[in-house]
Amino acid sequence: MSCDSPQPRDNNDLEAMTSSLSQSYEEIALLHRVSDGMRVTQQPQELFSRLLPDVLEVINAEKLIIFWRGNNEAGVEPPMVASVGALPLSRVHLDVIWDRSTACASRGVQNQSAGSELNGILIDSDVDRGYSYEWPKPIRNIVSIPIRRDQQHLGVLVALNKIDKPDFDSIDMKLLISVGNEIAVFLENFRLYHEMQELFLGSLRALSNSIDAKDTYTCGHSERVAFICRHLAEKLSFDPAKINNVYLAGLLHDIGKIGVSEAVLCKPGRLTDDEFAQIKKHPQIGADILKSIRQMEHISRIILSHHERFDGGGYPNGLSAGDIPIAGRIVMLADSFDSMIADRTYRKALPVAAALAEIRRYSGTQFDPRIAESFLDTDIDLLVNRLEAIADKSSQKYNIGNRSECFQLPTLN
Repeated sequence: MSCDSPQPRDNNDLEAMTSSLSQSYEEIALLHRVSDGMRVTQQPQELFSRLLPDVLEVINAEKLIIFWRGNNEAGVEPPMVASVGALPLSRVHLDVIWDRSTACASRGVQNQSAGSELNGILIDSDVDRGYSYEWPKPIRNIVSIPIRRDQQHLGVLVALNKIDKPDFDSIDMKLLISVGNEIAVFLENFRLYHEMQELFLGSLRALSNSIDAKDTYTCGHSERVAFICRHLAEKLSFDPAKINNVYLAGLLHDIGKIGVSEAVLCKPGRLTDDEFAQIKKHPQIGADILKSIRQMEHISRIILSHHERFDGGGYPNGLSAGDIPIAGRIVMLADSFDSMIADRTYRKALPVAAALAEIRRYSGTQFDPRIAESFLDTDIDLLVNRLEAIADKSSQKYNIGNRSECFQLPTLN
């Protein structure tokens, strides 16, 4: 009796083993890339645009589609869709695939004589039997995998028209199930992350509104400043994370006024030197409040600098030009513009044209000239309409002056 290990009988066996090992390696590498590339801070569409081509290459099909429900509640149609592959599909094709896939998924574990369905997986072709469904051309065969998390149906992952084989096999199905499970984890984590983000942002808005509520004349001011800040950050081509930081800084720029007495904040008329000294403390108070929150340290630095002037004549630290964080320079301009065109206890609102003239006049002294120029190049009519909508929501006294004079940009003298 030989003790030698069994050897492949011929070259065909060796080639088959090599091919199987190569396929297994590709599948493991794919699942590693899928898992490694999932970050809850990215949008699903961004993830799927990178993920689907890799899966399609390993599955070797003509088309790969993912349907998911986005932020809609379960059962609300239509779903979001992403796809890759050259196979042309119409909206009718997509609707048929989605309807049949979700119907199959909702039935759960079943075995039907008309087709093959296991745990909501839909497999259909004409290889060994007739179709379970009458599929529109050019669909030859299909496998649809439910994307589930904690019994919640989040979407489906669909492969169409296997290449180089008559039909999808169990290996393809197992790989798609693994990918679908990874996607389910991502979609659930994405939902939870954004619920936390909404709770966080709602808390910040409530905090900023509590400051605005100390002075009825500034109600809604922080939200309008935040809107202008985001607008300017987008015009200056900031990346999404930096745009969000500038928006939050605008929303919270006056949070330090919680440490300033209402008698000073709401005083009608000119402030005394001592009263103005109290007002000048609010950037430092606001920064001190936020810097204790690790995730808000960068926002606190912006808030600290939002009353610094480009020429160095601001407060609290007398910074100038590039020493002032660019986000602080944005908040300075946004805060100034909204303050000028809204009623205050000590004066009536300026017409928009007059406010624009002030920004041009103080470009290079109070304001960063590049930011001022970008703002003056804005579609002011559209911007002010959006600000008015925010003001209406907050019942703010908001006077933009005579429309006929508002939108003619002042010229340099």
